[in-house]
Amino acid sequence: MSKSDSIIDLCIIGGGLAGLTLAYRALKENLNILLLDHPFEGTASKVSGGVMNPITGKRYVKTWQWDLLKDHFEILYKELEETLCESFFHEIQIIQSLENPEQENQWIARSGQDEYAQLISWASSVEQLPIQNERLSFGIIHRAYQLEIDKLLTLLTDFLKAKNVFHTERFRHQEMEFKENKWTYKGIAPRLGFVFAEGYKVSENPFFQELPHFAVKGQRSIVEGQLKFEGIYKSSYSLCKINGNRFWCGSNYEFQNRDCSINKSEKAQKKKFLEKLLGTENSILQELVGIRPAMKDRRPAIGTHKIYSDIHLFNGMGTKGSSLIPYCIHVFLSFLLKNEPIPKEINLNRFYF
Repeated sequence: MSKSDSIIDLCIIGGGLAGLTLAYRALKENLNILLLDHPFEGTASKVSGGVMNPITGKRYVKTWQWDLLKDHFEILYKELEETLCESFFHEIQIIQSLENPEQENQWIARSGQDEYAQLISWASSVEQLPIQNERLSFGIIHRAYQLEIDKLLTLLTDFLKAKNVFHTERFRHQEMEFKENKWTYKGIAPRLGFVFAEGYKVSENPFFQELPHFAVKGQRSIVEGQLKFEGIYKSSYSLCKINGNRFWCGSNYEFQNRDCSINKSEKAQKKKFLEKLLGTENSILQELVGIRPAMKDRRPAIGTHKIYSDIHLFNGMGTKGSSLIPYCIHVFLSFLLKNEPIPKEINLNRFYF
C-alpha cells in the first residue's frame, strides 16, 4: 500500500460487486478511498447471473421494496454504463414454468391484481422453447433486468486501478491495531474507518462473529447448445443466453456449505435439465461455485459495529445482490456522511439491540 493515512477517508475491504460499486460511489462523493482485495475461491460475484427479478418465491409475490430498489439500480448501472463507455445493463423478460394446476392458478390470480398487472402475464405455450408437456404452462415476467456482472467487475476494477485506489492485497485482520481510540492497519487510520464487504468471508471476520450469517452455495455452468431463445427461462434451473450459442445456467442452493468443490450430483441433475432444452449435443464448458453471504432473516446487514465507530459492515446481500446493492450504497453513504438513519430491516444493529 502506498497511500498515506493522512489522505484516506475510507478503506474498503472486498472487491466484489458490493465493494467495487461502493468504492465508485464514494469517489463520486469526493472521498479519498483505498480498496483492498485478494481473489479467493468461491467469490459469488464472479459466478452470479446478475438477474433482477420483480417476482419472488413460490407464491409469486413482488420482491421486497422492488420499486425503491429499481429506482436506485437503474440510476447507478446506467451511470456506470456512461462512465465506463460500455453496455452491461439490460431489460429482459423471464419465462417462468408453471408445472402444476396450483402454480398456474396462483400465477393467474396474481396477474389479475392491479399491483402485478404490468409485471406479469400468462401463456399456454412459448414458441422458442422445445418443451412438449401438456400439463405445463408459462408465466411471463416483464420489466426484469440483467447485469453482466463479470464484465462490469473487470471494467470497474480497471477504472479504480487507474485512479490508484484499488490494491490487490490479502487483508489480515490480525494485523489491525487499536491506537488512540482508532483502528489502524499497517499504519493507515482512515478518517471514516474500515468497511468490510468481504462476502461470505465475513464468517472469518473477528468483529462480526456473533452475527447470524450463513453461506448460500450455488453452482453455475457455462453451456454451449442450440436454442433460439432470448431472455431467461426459469424452471428447476435458470437458463439465460450469454451470446451466440452460449448460455449461463444457474443451480439450486445449498445452505451452510462453504465447500468450493463441484457437486457431482447437482451437475448430473442439471445436465438432464439442459438436455430437454438444448438437446443431447449440448456441452458444459465451465463449472464454477459461488458462495453468497446471507443473514438469517434474508436482509442485508449494513452499518457500524456496536462498539467501534470506525468499523463498518456492508454485507449479507444474498441471492439478490444486483438489485439490493445500489440502494444499500445510497443508505450507507447517507448514514456515514449525513448521519441519516439506516432503516431497521437492513441495519446491522437489529442483531445487537
